[in-house]
Parts: sequence; structure tokens; C-alpha cells
Amino acid sequence: MVISNIKLGFAQKKVTDLSRKFSLSAQESSVKRVCVILDEADARLMNKFKEFAKDLNVKEDNFKMLICLSTRSKEKDLESIVFRTSDLTWSGKIRNSEIQNLLKEHFDLLISFTAVESKTANFITAALSADLKVNRREETASGFDLTISTGYKELDVFMTELKKYLKILNRIRE
Repeated sequence: MVISNIKLGFAQKKVTDLSRKFSLSAQESSVKRVCVILDEADARLMNKFKEFAKDLNVKEDNFKMLICLSTRSKEKDLESIVFRTSDLTWSGKIRNSEIQNLLKEHFDLLISFTAVESKTANFITAALSADLKVNRREETASGFDLTISTGYKELDVFMTELKKYLKILNRIRE
């Protein structure tokens, strides 16, 4: 646990400057590329987020799902990219090629919907490039453009509110 926190600390320092460079862009008027970050407790929500992306008219190849797992947990044939603290080196570099490729992409919308405080999810959220970063937890609001404060079991409320905000920001059209 301590080793994981140290590795995340080194990696977080590298990401801090990058996260300040990106902000909500008014140039693009619609959401075309979406990334969703979940933790292992949320893996069962994958299908609901896929449906949400379809509702936003996001093409399947422009939708990415990332699951943050603990080092000890076993993968269960997840249809997503998996990130663990063991994917980090001591110098803060990422060993996982799927994550490295994901970090090269830019998203219109990044959603972090985690059940618990996850340093791994917070790190990867900061490292990813997105025009709009949204989460559901007020405790982790720094680094996000929008926080929709809902309970963990209120996914439908979260999605409804997010759609409302996207309409207000002229990011989706109906």
C-alpha cells in the first residue's frame, strides 16, 4: 500500500502541469469522444455507460472504458482497458501499452464514476486529456470541470443531470 502511494505520488507530480493546460473548449459543439473511468466495484455499470454513449450519438470506436483495479484483484474478462498501480514504475512512467495509447488520445468528455476514493482513478483522470472532466464525488472535485453530486446508486440521476449540463453547454443536440 505504501509503495503504491509513493509510485502514484511520483506519477502525480508529472501530471500536475499537464492537467492545467486543458480546459473546456467552445470550438467543438458536440461530444464525439468519451472516456469513462470506473473502479472494480463499478464494473457492473459498464453496459449502462455504453447505452449512455449511444444516447449521446457517440460511435462505438470513440468510446473508451477504463477500469482501475487494485494490484491484488484478478481480471474477470472485462471488456475495457484495465489500469493497476502495478502498471506504474518508481519513476512514475506507465508500463501498460494500452494506457500509454489512451493517454495519447484527446476526449471531449471524461467521466469518473467511482464508488470509493481511488488514488489510481484520480491519477489517470488527471493524466488524460479531455475538454470536459466530470465526476460524482465532491471530495475529489479538484481537477474536474463539473461535479454532479449524487449517491453511488443514483447512476440514472447522474446521467440525467449530465445530459442537462451538456445541453446547457451546447455539447449535445437533440
